[in-house]
Amino acid sequence: MPVRGWFPYVAVHDQNKDVTWSVSLAHPGSWQIEAYRLDEDLCLSGGLADRDYGHWVKAVLTGTLFTSPKAYITVARGNEELASQ
Repeated sequence: MPVRGWFPYVAVHDQNKDVTWSVSLAHPGSWQIEAYRLDEDLCLSGGLADRDYGHWVKAVLTGTLFTSPKAYITVARGNEELASQ
């Protein structure tokens, strides 16, 4: 979904360890963030929207460059509010 006042952001708080991981994507266009389980692990993935969910495709021709938007990751001791600061 495109940004409409809020940038893509996700935070995961490990209550047992009191640690929060947060990720933000600096991109005003279509984006996606997914959280899923893989065996015993929690996985996060995200970035520009893909063909399946965002109907977005980019052809990068030989000899040309494509620079993806910046992503920021933070880890903090404490909750989601602390990590987002």
